Amino acid sequence: MKRYNLKIHAYAEQQLDDIKEYLLHILENQQATLNFLDETSTAIDSLRIMPERIPLVRYEPWCSRGLRCMVVKNYLIYFWIDETAQQVNIIAVIYGKRDQASYLEGLMTD
Repeated sequence: MKRYNLKIHAYAEQQLDDIKEYLLHILENQQATLNFLDETSTAIDSLRIMPERIPLVRYEPWCSRGLRCMVVKNYLIYFWIDETAQQVNIIAVIYGKRDQASYLEGLMTD
């Protein structure tokens, strides 16, 4: 079975850090922070095998560019697959109730 490498891009890394800081320091909920980190890490790591099992987003222009979206609790993890490099590229982690299009704008370039 083919295994993919994972690359978490800087924007997604920053978003993960921001979510962690919010849960830990604003909500002051250490258990929620640990749960978020554990579940997110497990979900992202699962993309090493058969990442194509996650559906493409349904809206343009991202669908035609191969952007996929995985739901983890209240967050959406956006990624695309580079078959040539056998790599999954995590580009964004966004709270589900936010305007997804405004966060994704400009992340994927041709």
